[in-house]
Amino acid sequence: MDESIFTEEEIKELNKISQLPEEEQKKVLPEFLKKLSPEQLNVLKQSQPSQCPYCLIAEGKIKAKKIYEDNELVAALEINPASLGHAIVFPKKHFSVLAQLKDVGNLFNIINKISSVLFETLKAQGTNILVSNGPAAGQIIPHLVVEIIPRFEKDKISFNLPRKKASEEDLEKILSLLKGKIVLEKKEPEKPKEPIKISKKQERMP
Repeated sequence: MDESIFTEEEIKELNKISQLPEEEQKKVLPEFLKKLSPEQLNVLKQSQPSQCPYCLIAEGKIKAKKIYEDNELVAALEINPASLGHAIVFPKKHFSVLAQLKDVGNLFNIINKISSVLFETLKAQGTNILVSNGPAAGQIIPHLVVEIIPRFEKDKISFNLPRKKASEEDLEKILSLLKGKIVLEKKEPEKPKEPIKISKKQERMP
């Protein structure tokens, strides 16, 4: 697919929309989509990595306020933050959801480090670590992004989710579906190395 199908401004606008809160995305995205051609809409539906804003940031084609980068990950400041210091972390390789990563160790080490820095440097009183996996969870662009949001008293940020008590029957049904499905690969313990034998001749000092 020709990368020039989107203008630089359209890519930047799409990137900004992807970083808005879910409710604002719902208001802004339909108007943006109306301006696109059928071919452009098809590209978005197919989620071509070459048109993904996060891939373009990783490739250096879109500028970002990067606070960390290594061979696998980019961490940058959110340009539409819920609070100042709001950061995003994403893999350079195009993964749609967290479950596609075989090894999340480096990702969560960096997330944990950034969270610690927000506590220490910005004197945050808490942090939220948020992952939206899939459209039903509010994900607009199918590239895995983890958000780290510093929290302060009276910051008016709300994550109040509607909850209702589940019936015992429903809980048992879900339990029977999930129990035994979560199996981690066991690593074989390393065999202790045999001590190096030193002969009496070697023990003598010259």
